[in-house]
Amino acid sequence: MKKFDEVKYYQCAKKADKFFKENPFFSDRVTSLISESQEPKSVEDVLHLIHICIDAYENDLILKLNSKPFVDIFEIIYKLKQEDKELLKKPYLEILKSYDYDGAISFMKYVGVEKIPSKTLTDKLKAGGFFDKRFRAFCEMLNAFDVSTEGVTDYMYGSIPEKNDYPYAMFSALSLSGVFLIFITMCSKVYSQDENKNAIIKQYASEFLVLTTKLSYVQNFKNSEYINSLQTSLLFLTNFIAIDFLKVNDLFFSKDIAKIIQRIFSSKNRKDGWSTLDQHYAMAISIAEQRWKNGDARLHHQMALDLRDEIDEPICDQILAELLDKYPTKNKDVEQNKLFEAEKMKRFRYETLSLGTLKKKLKDVAKKYKKYHDPGAKYREANDL
Repeated sequence: MKKFDEVKYYQCAKKADKFFKENPFFSDRVTSLISESQEPKSVEDVLHLIHICIDAYENDLILKLNSKPFVDIFEIIYKLKQEDKELLKKPYLEILKSYDYDGAISFMKYVGVEKIPSKTLTDKLKAGGFFDKRFRAFCEMLNAFDVSTEGVTDYMYGSIPEKNDYPYAMFSALSLSGVFLIFITMCSKVYSQDENKNAIIKQYASEFLVLTTKLSYVQNFKNSEYINSLQTSLLFLTNFIAIDFLKVNDLFFSKDIAKIIQRIFSSKNRKDGWSTLDQHYAMAISIAEQRWKNGDARLHHQMALDLRDEIDEPICDQILAELLDKYPTKNKDVEQNKLFEAEKMKRFRYETLSLGTLKKKLKDVAKKYKKYHDPGAKYREANDL
């Protein structure tokens, strides 16, 4: 039986923990602020509390964007602004041609946008049509971009209409973050030979886009005419918590969030399984100690082998019973049999004792009762190893 890869597991768990520690969650802010506040006594108190949560989360996002490595991304974009515009034409044309127009149009249809580009227009856009006009618009956006140590949200606030209809707030946020996405893509192309800039973009661009989208969405809502509506504020609160947990990556047609969720839940399931295994190992140690204490003559390696088989047998029987219930036609259905065998091997691997691990865990107890046999000990001692 293949030994459980503890190093790989803990690396995965550590990465998942780091991911959630480093990303501000709206639910965390809501939970802490509501628990610390006094009981609201009126509708105005509830609305005020919601606004406190929104303001606090906005400040968290601003602080995050004002820290490294995100200020470095702003500086890279600012560097792009200073480049000769002729240098930017070729990479910008490449971006225009590689854009997923069909995916964007499908998304527009899905959300009910009234005016959809015609096939003729779409084909022209795919070929890089209207380049001069689109490039001028890009240059105007780039020229308007500014970076200041006092705050990195000036560009966003300057892009939000004075009166913004809340139902379209997310689309405005996505549109604005789309600008940042183009800037970052341009930077990766223009500075493709700059290892330092590329390393920053490659590692942190995705999180940067998530943060700017969230911040833009919050600011759009705060600038909307619905900010003082309790019903809409509650809707914003619940919707944003849900969106926050999805990490917004899927809105950029990315598979990253699916991989992250898969890893997180995989780690959680393994942690649960590993917790049960810890109990089995503890039981094995307790049984071994009791037996040695009562005069059992078996040495360490034999005791580990016998206990492994003894404890694993009912576990394997339970796993097989559950899988036979799950795949009742496995003997007749080839595909079901494949699924049965694959899941059986996986569960056996993670839910049964490892002989090597058990030997290690029994080592100290075996030494205590003089049942630990180490054939290489004398050699190491003689050679001072």
